[in-house]
Amino acid sequence: MLTIENNTFSEQQIIKLRGELSGINALQFRDKASTIVKIKQGELHLDISQISKMDLTGFNSVVMLKKETGRKNISFLLIADTDNPIHEFIHLSKLPFHCVSSSSN
Repeated sequence: MLTIENNTFSEQQIIKLRGELSGINALQFRDKASTIVKIKQGELHLDISQISKMDLTGFNSVVMLKKETGRKNISFLLIADTDNPIHEFIHLSKLPFHCVSSSSN
């Protein structure tokens, strides 16, 4: 199961995910995040520090969100702890993500 919490603070959009970012959950997240990006500007912070499981579909949904924010000139920040499943995907893919620890936020 995946829980998506969406908060707006001035020009900053924060999406917090909890649970599993895999399979159909990841596709639903991608659709919801795409809708958010279409109506927002400024900054988007994606907090995945409470993701317990992620598969390739989940990682692809994060990559697609990063690309979509880039096309709209929206600043994208990924918040995750070093023991988060996404770090393995980022390392293997060599994609340019700027990650910060959830403890620094």
